[in-house]
Amino acid sequence: MEQVAKKLGVAHEEIQRLTDELQVKEKEQCKLDSALKKAQLEIDKLKENLVKQKENDAADLQKAKEHNQRLDEEILALRNRVRSLDSEKKVLGEMVSLIYFLELI
Repeated sequence: MEQVAKKLGVAHEEIQRLTDELQVKEKEQCKLDSALKKAQLEIDKLKENLVKQKENDAADLQKAKEHNQRLDEEILALRNRVRSLDSEKKVLGEMVSLIYFLELI
């Protein structure tokens, strides 16, 4: 009977030890679950920020392309204006030469 009581006591101690160990593991698991949830929220936030950044970058790129297009058009207009002024200068130079020549006659 004493041996049975001793075995029962040992079994009870083993159950208590395993119960304590299980509680420790459950606490650890709870902490890990909390950390995982926090990490997942951070990942979701980073993904959202990345999507927003990509959208902003795409919008900025489109604006830059439009600005470059306007600048290209302005450059073309200025080049055409320079050509026109060069032509006018040439014609006026010829007219001045002709007037000077006519005055000499």
